[in-house]
Amino acid sequence: MAVEPGPPVNPSVVTVRPPDALDTTVNRSYGSAPAPAPLDATGGDNPMGVLISGILLLGAIALFIGWGLTHAYSTT
Repeated sequence: MAVEPGPPVNPSVVTVRPPDALDTTVNRSYGSAPAPAPLDATGGDNPMGVLISGILLLGAIALFIGWGLTHAYSTT
């Protein structure tokens, strides 16, 4: 399946935006795929996710230590 090229671009009509402008439009020159999401919208550094995963990790470590201390010595 061949990809057909889009219409030719007229340089006199092209608009230039600042690099920090959010662009969620579709790039028509390469097909109909949407533009990628900005990095801050993907949630890679989500503080709430880091907080919850840290609490779960510390809780699991505490449970493991508690289990280890209760089963460290036999009571027979």
